[in-house]
Amino acid sequence: MKTKRSIFALIMLLSFSTAAFCQSDDLRIFGYFQNNFMHETVDISYPQSPVPSLFQSFKPNSFLMQQMNVFLQKDFGTQVSSFVNLQFTNSFSSSDDIGALNIEEAWLKYSPSEELSVKFGLLVPRFNNFNEIKDRTVLLPYIFRPIAYETAFSNLFNTQDFVPLQAYLQIYGYLPISGGLRVNYAAFMGNLSTDNLVKNNGSFGQIGNDTTKFKMFGGRFGVDCGNLSLGVSGTYDRANLWAYGIGYVPRTRFGAYLNYSVAGFELEGEYIKVHHILSDANKATLLAEFMAELAQLPTNPTILLTPQSFEKKYEHINLLYNFTDKIFAYTGYDFLTTDDQELSMGGVHVVTVGGGYKFGDDIVVKAQYLNCKSKISNAIPVTTNAYLLATSVYF
Repeated sequence: MKTKRSIFALIMLLSFSTAAFCQSDDLRIFGYFQNNFMHETVDISYPQSPVPSLFQSFKPNSFLMQQMNVFLQKDFGTQVSSFVNLQFTNSFSSSDDIGALNIEEAWLKYSPSEELSVKFGLLVPRFNNFNEIKDRTVLLPYIFRPIAYETAFSNLFNTQDFVPLQAYLQIYGYLPISGGLRVNYAAFMGNLSTDNLVKNNGSFGQIGNDTTKFKMFGGRFGVDCGNLSLGVSGTYDRANLWAYGIGYVPRTRFGAYLNYSVAGFELEGEYIKVHHILSDANKATLLAEFMAELAQLPTNPTILLTPQSFEKKYEHINLLYNFTDKIFAYTGYDFLTTDDQELSMGGVHVVTVGGGYKFGDDIVVKAQYLNCKSKISNAIPVTTNAYLLATSVYF
């Protein structure tokens, strides 16, 4: 019933928007979508082989409507504008109960000058460089995006912990210094993660409200000079660790980014470090749970026990070369590690190569190869090879 109501509301919204579009040139409706085909091989190297080979090596082939974003934008004069971003992922279908439909953004912006802009409403905050542009598939060379930003990996590696996905207030701008040098800044705030929001089956509170008194605060400071852009980002909030009996724990994110282009080359790099501030009491509780679980398991267990820390780190580098205005190729490397996830506690190494051809500004045909290596509980190696073809379209 919930999904049906959501679909009905979306249809009504688009219908009214289309009607308004016919009456006014101020409303723009546009978007991006990306469809892909993937051949994948997954090999799991169990130390022993008591299980059928099906669970040690499998090779799925699949078509996927990976992502579609529909944008609605309206200007109210020269200083005030509004924006809505509707996102469909993973072949969304309400009847088949697959994929997802989300309102990623819905904000009002006041921008009297380049030096100062204010956004209020649901928005994607300016954290590092890639977070704010990750939905613009035609503008990106990737099929699978850098791992910390790729929704396809979010359930495997808890990638939503690496970047702030949502904020509700942001102040930002660009300050010219001299010549082509300028400083960019941003400050934002929002709720904690969506785990703390009242769901439809909640027993108290208004649906969608944050159930905590805590808020997320963050910002970015960077420098732009010609083809060089670099900066740092940070957030402070609290992580919900009630599942481990230690409540809401202070958490910080630190990020750094660099983008540089010269002679057809484009270099992109990002770094993210997530730190949880555990008290001595928190550490004692986690250790007691760990020892109790260990006493009930055989020697050298291969399942994840209660973690003793929740540290996370992400590194990304990518080098792209534009052979012409239409043809490009790239290679990149990602490394991600978490102390509290079974598939990534031993580190996830991703090597990728890819390229594409641009049919004007509206259609890009892409190809990508991705090799991903990790270990289950830091003990059982898993190797994944993915071969992807995709079309990305602006409409």
